[in-house]
Amino acid sequence: MLNPALSVDITLPGFPLRLPLPPDPLPHSFLRLGPHEHTRVRRMVMPEFDNAAVDAYRPLVRELVQGLLDELEAKPPPVDLLLAFAFPIPALMIARILGMPERDLDAFQEQSLALTLSLENSCERAVRDGALTDNEARRGS
Repeated sequence: MLNPALSVDITLPGFPLRLPLPPDPLPHSFLRLGPHEHTRVRRMVMPEFDNAAVDAYRPLVRELVQGLLDELEAKPPPVDLLLAFAFPIPALMIARILGMPERDLDAFQEQSLALTLSLENSCERAVRDGALTDNEARRGS
């Protein structure tokens, strides 16, 4: 998206919206930056995500995943894999990399989940919730 006439910024006048969306809770987040600003910020953090840096995180990822799998195994069914497994992994990785104290992890994960869910617009949420409801109805849940 090097063309300045194109943008992901839904707040720009004339942005083509199919449906009216609620106000963006994070209008100035990294995800909403224009191409030039996005590239500038991305270049600043790229060294932290080169092959060597990512390889160095593998043992930590394995440890976190194993811990979450152990917790899943101890829970009675049914278990929500998104909430109990998929969502915690990035938040726990970030917290560990930042050296966050253990006592703050639960609050950090709650904030991380709230932030993640706030990025989903109401149209996406309606489609997802409808698909879940349809699936549950087919299974007789």
